Amino acid sequence: MNAPSDETPKRSILARIAFLGLLAGVSGLTHAASASETSIETMKPVTFTVTEQGPEKGVTGDAAKAFAKEVETRTNGKIKFDLYFSSSLMPGNEVLKGLGSGLADIGKLQTAYFPKELPVATFLNDLGSMPDNSFPLGILQGGAAQLEIFNSPELVDELTSYNVKILATTYAYINYDLLCTKPVVTPEEASGIRARVGGKVFSSEAKALGMTSVPLATGEMYDGLQKGVVDCAVLHPAGNIDYGLIEVAKDFTPIQMSGYLGALWAINLDAWNNLPPDAQQIMREAGITYWRVYTEGSIHKYAELATDGVDKHGIKFHDPRQLDAVLDKFQKDYIKQETEIIKPKLPNAEQFVAKFQALLDKWKETLITEYGYKEIPRDPENIQQSWASVKDFQMGPFADRVKQENLK
Repeated sequence: MNAPSDETPKRSILARIAFLGLLAGVSGLTHAASASETSIETMKPVTFTVTEQGPEKGVTGDAAKAFAKEVETRTNGKIKFDLYFSSSLMPGNEVLKGLGSGLADIGKLQTAYFPKELPVATFLNDLGSMPDNSFPLGILQGGAAQLEIFNSPELVDELTSYNVKILATTYAYINYDLLCTKPVVTPEEASGIRARVGGKVFSSEAKALGMTSVPLATGEMYDGLQKGVVDCAVLHPAGNIDYGLIEVAKDFTPIQMSGYLGALWAINLDAWNNLPPDAQQIMREAGITYWRVYTEGSIHKYAELATDGVDKHGIKFHDPRQLDAVLDKFQKDYIKQETEIIKPKLPNAEQFVAKFQALLDKWKETLITEYGYKEIPRDPENIQQSWASVKDFQMGPFADRVKQENLK
């Protein structure tokens, strides 16, 4: 597995892109494998280019490397990967086009960047408040339901129209929270606050709290908080840690903003179709590994924020309940509003929401009755304690159960 560093020279990246474009224009193919090959044993070796927006040393990097390692090992090196981290190959808002055209073969696709191109996937992200707010119950429930809902024809067809196929999804953050340079606990304190947000649903929720949304790129959040461009970052524990935000902001309010249902691990559809069936099966199974490693790593970051974040960085947990009360009513109305808006493009929008709710209900019951997970009261002590208790969390048999359900 080749893993170029975050400092990979742009010249070499552009040269590779130019080469891929020339190859595609001349031959119509960008991969060594052929659809006529019937097994890994007979296929020609292929190297896939992977684009990742997150850093190599972090949750997203670990998941991408685990995926690549499993595929390389199980195909005896017939499939290899060139991994590019920290958006060094392309920025997040170019990934849909980049994957569809074959400039990258595999990558993390963030649907929030593409509301016009991916309206149904964007609508699903508008439902990010529907999973349970208990930790880690809601993460596992939402992640399992998300994996299943992306098998729906509406979502499959939408991604297929851009020459993209989903290998895995991630709902690794139960809520997006507030990390601020000053306490933000009450609606009065939230009013007028400048908050960095990413995506329509989070902007809408910030506005409902009286905040002003500031659309900073991920790489600009640290300086934005440090220099006072924004007062808060609307993000999740892994991002707060991996991007170093806990160094410059210390007041943390774990409010029930929506979780993110728009992070997809995707592959160029031509690349997928050129693989023999047994290689495709390995890629599908490695996709579940990607989901597991991503989710477990994110859960560990919750523990890190609740322990080392407090003890070593001076993070203060604040009571979310006053702001939760504002969000609770807003989120219910917001889903009804967005359901009506999407109907011209998704006539069965109400049934789609009901289907997602049924999946959430199924997995919540499974997690509680079969695996012993519990609902947690939303006061700062219980939230912090539930986060701190998962330092060595592993999904164990639950991951096998999800894998079995999704690879039928």
